[in-house]
Amino acid sequence: MKQQKNTLYYWIVSYGITITIYSIISLPQISILFFPRPEILPPVTWVFKKVCNVLVSGLLFRSTIRSLERMTSGYIIGGVLGVSFGLLLGWSKKVDYMINPYVQLIRPIPALALIPLFTLWFGIGEVTKILLIVEGVFFVTLISTYEGVKKVPIVYIEAARCLGASNHLLLQKVVIPAAVPYILSGFRVALATAWAIIVAAEIVASKEGLGYLIIAGSNHVDASLIYVGIMGIGFLAYLFDKVTRLINARLTVWMETRGEGE
Repeated sequence: MKQQKNTLYYWIVSYGITITIYSIISLPQISILFFPRPEILPPVTWVFKKVCNVLVSGLLFRSTIRSLERMTSGYIIGGVLGVSFGLLLGWSKKVDYMINPYVQLIRPIPALALIPLFTLWFGIGEVTKILLIVEGVFFVTLISTYEGVKKVPIVYIEAARCLGASNHLLLQKVVIPAAVPYILSGFRVALATAWAIIVAAEIVASKEGLGYLIIAGSNHVDASLIYVGIMGIGFLAYLFDKVTRLINARLTVWMETRGEGE
């Protein structure tokens, strides 16, 4: 409880300092020194008014729901496929030798570069947006799972084999539990990747979504609307990351780790 109070205190101080500095920089007399137009760096009050406007109109709620639908769909599909293929590649050397070259070839390609190709293949509907997220999440979770399987201590495997464990039982009772920390870390990184791809995915003929708010704000030179979209993504990403960390802590309670913030 004391640590939580200290964390909250430092958060309040940190954000307070940030808002104060921004408020000073965004003053017209000061912002004009850095930007040709003061509205490019809107004051905090402008941003607050924009938040109220999009809340009252329902645009923020609709955009948030739409982005959540796309993100969660792509995240779940990509995560399941990534972990499955990661286990397969990590466990089977033959599959690893055949598939890994393709993984290493495609993995570095950013999702933004695939937008034109996916648009040609699948059109400009929801499928393209979700598949872009699937692609990004898939490779992050695949690599983390693959590394987790490969780094299982050989002594665990040898001990299980000595006790008569079959390959299926060995994978189920030894390899997967030992790889869980790597898999969960991959899911946490993939979460950030999914939210990053949201903006790129919602560029493709979207009329709703937090990424759309950012693009719409850019098209209309409305920095306040851009801030609303960015803050919305940041807030949701934080909540999802918090849930992921709680799940991680519950599933790896047997590990000795340093507490966060220590």
